[in-house]
Amino acid sequence: MDDWEHDMGELVRTRHRALLGYAHLLSGNVRDAEDLVQDALVKVFSRKSAPQPHAAEAYVRRAIYTIYLDLYRRRTRWSRVRGCDFS
Repeated sequence: MDDWEHDMGELVRTRHRALLGYAHLLSGNVRDAEDLVQDALVKVFSRKSAPQPHAAEAYVRRAIYTIYLDLYRRRTRWSRVRGCDFS
């Protein structure tokens, strides 16, 4: 097992509930929160250089926030486009 796999597994085992709670606070529902956590873990641990174990949670939390903001902005932009009358 690679070091990053061990580090990610340890993070998920020990901090998953806290990460899920943070994502739920942002998104407002459990399903979106689960998706945010999973997407953030993939984003952080799929890079060539995974973060150091002591900093991994901070990187994942930042990724959750960034992914949430991107989704929020995209939804807001599309809702404005849908509301426009092009006729």
